[in-house]
Amino acid sequence: MVTSISYEDEDTYDHLVERHQLLKIHCLNDLLKRHKLPLEARKQIINELMFQEGYFFDACWIRQSGIKHFPMLCYGEKADHPEGGFGVVNRLLLPPDATAMHEVVGGVVDTYFEQKGESVADVDCGDEWENKGDIQI
Repeated sequence: MVTSISYEDEDTYDHLVERHQLLKIHCLNDLLKRHKLPLEARKQIINELMFQEGYFFDACWIRQSGIKHFPMLCYGEKADHPEGGFGVVNRLLLPPDATAMHEVVGGVVDTYFEQKGESVADVDCGDEWENKGDIQI
């Protein structure tokens, strides 16, 4: 059970979103490479898909039982589970009132391909079992 909810400052949230986008871009790029798509096609597909996803989180809603529900990309801080696996969420980090994921993702895609050389080696990530590095999302 979540014990606290926090609205992070925009810089912290934007940093987390950028890392999230980089990891997703990396996974999509690997998938498209396995299907032998050329570089320019991969860039275009990734740009379009990531833009649409960003717009969905920034501005869209889904109606259920007459109520509009707005998607939110949140991040949780979890306590370590003593036996590994899934820990309990202690703190839920919510986005600021307005996000601009769709506006910035083109720059993140360019950074991934042009500056990072299709690598996310500098993004510290792992899974619940402390596997590090190339996570298959």
